[in-house]
Amino acid sequence: NYQRAKKLHNIEKNYEEALKYYLIALENNEKKESCIKDIAMLYVSMDKVAEAIEFMNKYEKELPKNLSTYYYLENFYGSVRDFNKVLEYTDLLLEQKAIINDKRKYSMYLAKKGFALIKLSKSDEAREILEEAISIHPENTYANRLLQALDEPDNEELNQFIADAEFDSFGGGFSKFIRDTLENYDEYYGVPAKVIDSGDFSKETLNVIRRLIDTAGKARPRERANYLLTEAKLMTTLEPEKESNLRSVLARYCNAMALNHITENSSMDVIRYYYLEAFSLEEKWESVERQVEVYLLSYKTSYTELLNLGSRDPKIDESLLLTLSSDVKDYIWEGILSMFLWNRSISAQITSKLFDNISLKDKSIIFLSSLGLKSNVNISSDDYTNLWNQAREKRQRDYLRWFASLKAISNSDNLETLTNILLDSINEIRKSWLTQLDTSRLNIIATDIYDVLATYLRQSGYRDKERSYNFAKAQINQLITEIKEKPTKFSYEGFIPLLEKIELLLDKSFKAVEEASTPKVEISILGEANVLGNDNVVPFQLKVESSKNSSPIRNIKIIVQNTDDITFIEKSNEYFDSIDGGESHIFNLSVKVSNKIADEKATSINITCFYNNRTEDEPVKLEKQLSLRLYSENEFETIPNPYEKLANGGPVTDRSMFYGRNEFIDRITEAIISADSKQVVIYGQKRSGKSSVLYHLKKSLEETQKTFCISFSIGEIFENISSATFFHKILFTIEEELENLSFDGIAVPDFKCPPYKELKDAPNSADVFRKYIRNFKRACQNTPNWKDKKLVVMIDEFTYLYTAIKEGKVSDAIMKQWKAITQNEDATFSSVLVGQDVFPLFKSEFPNEFGVTQDERLTYLSKRDA
Repeated sequence: NYQRAKKLHNIEKNYEEALKYYLIALENNEKKESCIKDIAMLYVSMDKVAEAIEFMNKYEKELPKNLSTYYYLENFYGSVRDFNKVLEYTDLLLEQKAIINDKRKYSMYLAKKGFALIKLSKSDEAREILEEAISIHPENTYANRLLQALDEPDNEELNQFIADAEFDSFGGGFSKFIRDTLENYDEYYGVPAKVIDSGDFSKETLNVIRRLIDTAGKARPRERANYLLTEAKLMTTLEPEKESNLRSVLARYCNAMALNHITENSSMDVIRYYYLEAFSLEEKWESVERQVEVYLLSYKTSYTELLNLGSRDPKIDESLLLTLSSDVKDYIWEGILSMFLWNRSISAQITSKLFDNISLKDKSIIFLSSLGLKSNVNISSDDYTNLWNQAREKRQRDYLRWFASLKAISNSDNLETLTNILLDSINEIRKSWLTQLDTSRLNIIATDIYDVLATYLRQSGYRDKERSYNFAKAQINQLITEIKEKPTKFSYEGFIPLLEKIELLLDKSFKAVEEASTPKVEISILGEANVLGNDNVVPFQLKVESSKNSSPIRNIKIIVQNTDDITFIEKSNEYFDSIDGGESHIFNLSVKVSNKIADEKATSINITCFYNNRTEDEPVKLEKQLSLRLYSENEFETIPNPYEKLANGGPVTDRSMFYGRNEFIDRITEAIISADSKQVVIYGQKRSGKSSVLYHLKKSLEETQKTFCISFSIGEIFENISSATFFHKILFTIEEELENLSFDGIAVPDFKCPPYKELKDAPNSADVFRKYIRNFKRACQNTPNWKDKKLVVMIDEFTYLYTAIKEGKVSDAIMKQWKAITQNEDATFSSVLVGQDVFPLFKSEFPNEFGVTQDERLTYLSKRDA
């Protein structure tokens, strides 16, 4: 019943039906507190003030006695103009520590009390209270104006001041966005680095910034915004007493950011949000008039036209007429109502202009009636002002309830519950007054974010769970980042806390998965017996297997303990790739045995297996004694095996044995030859055919006659990996491939790889690499048939680089260097990077470095090819 009432109330605007279901819900004790509050306000929306007061008198005592209730009741009785009750709850609020400890807020509630006393014709008491409010917070413009109104001998002028005062906004504090912006800002743009490092800020530091701001009046808006934010940050510590000045600086910062977003063609919702923030910080009409004009025209004009408004005097009347001409959509009225919520001087000015224009007044009354605020045609100025006041209060309550709804979702203590609630609550969160950008972001949460959470919860195996977890994290963080870069009130204060709670519960869930998936590893020798060679060398296969639900293990190393009778031949005993739960890897090992063991045809060998798991930095050590049985080489009978050459997992080079990847290869070939610089990443599970695809992709590219391809594996340099070895390997492979072509009688560019020492000793090996790539490109220009060839660097096992970074073998700076190199216009080349399924994790840690890659996941073959 309650949910039905909410839908009828907020979405369908069917107030009579909504009231019916609210009352049924209340009778059944369904969400009792919410029902009481919603019903009372619904009566107000229906212009049934007497019924609202009668209802609240009956149920007021059933509401909990807490700060939230006092806020609500002060608001409610203000909306029904019961100023005796307003006084009662204002006094209760003034006893609350949260308000007493905040001078600005305490002063504001004293001013509200003064206003109620004025309405009750208790002018002397009101004057005393207002003077107290001003003594606590001299810059309380609300109290100052009320006091000024009391001194006004003209009763009509007094009423106008009182009407203006009724439009007081949220209470005068800083928004969460402004607080976070100040608290998180540490760049101190314009301050010398040595001063920032020392933290030794002084009044002179502040004065220098102010001089920079004065001289940067016509600077790019983003640069001006940075200077202003630095000034504001310094003021919080150097001039904490000058809050009014601080608010003015922050308002100018918001105005500069709005202008910056206009130049960047950002969403108009973002631009208007910055102006709204500025309006909440700078109350005086003269200070905001120009921005109000831009705000209004943002609904009707282009970015270029907004920028071209220039420094001419604002023409608010003309801008209002243009904005509200012809058919006016509700979202424009909602934008105007938002200005009224954020700044009372704007509301007083604009409502006066709307009232004075018959056409605009009539249009506004139609909008107000859609909110359930009815009026007659011959409405007075006071009643018109009051109508907008009710609309403001209604929206403020709507906003508070909306934020409460999101907070209720966030109160879930596990991911499964939150995901289920999220699906059920989307329609309740979707409001007609949300901006277009907020609605778009809500749709992303309702579809993309919900889908990745549901997918994660459905997965069972560790690797699938991990992949879904990483993908969900990336989706969540991408939306959070977008909101922080392009904020709106509802996205920043509503969606970000929800997304952060989702991420927290996601991390908690996956941590439990990791704890339950400690690898269980088994090692065994394959085959009943092993061949004893004439030189007493015994090759054998050792299988390392991880149990089904285990997390992956990697960097596996096998050691056979030497004895008097056993000598381990240390070769092919390391595997740097990962072994997933339920999978295995086979090592081809050899030992040399004594004559005694050769005669006995059996022995025991002690094997130690080292591996890394996800939770331990140090390798895990597993020891096991296994039986090795032997038979003579002479007893061996060969059975032809056409797959033998592929048994160790090398690339399938025989076209007759290579299936199902032609379309995949053709698509990437076309992408590379169509661009000067193309970065492609191919990743997939172990044994999915990545190396084979790389081999045939190289052949495909070479057949076009438009590319020069080199290829190698990170595994070749893993043991000694560094920026220098990495870049030297590429240059060396170029020289090596050119030599191979020249041996075939093909004319090739003159190119020599530099000595490794040159890269190793250079301050930045990437600079040396860039220089030699440029040299190679120039040599190509001077060689017949090479002028238009594109260099393609193909690197297998690229995710080994991620392993090396995580193990500290190489600095993560190598990724920034790689990005800078691939985007360098003088040394353009394409790359094909091949790696394991861990690549999405790699990318999530280096999103900027992989920002321009074309990611291709190698999945199952088609059914026909399989």
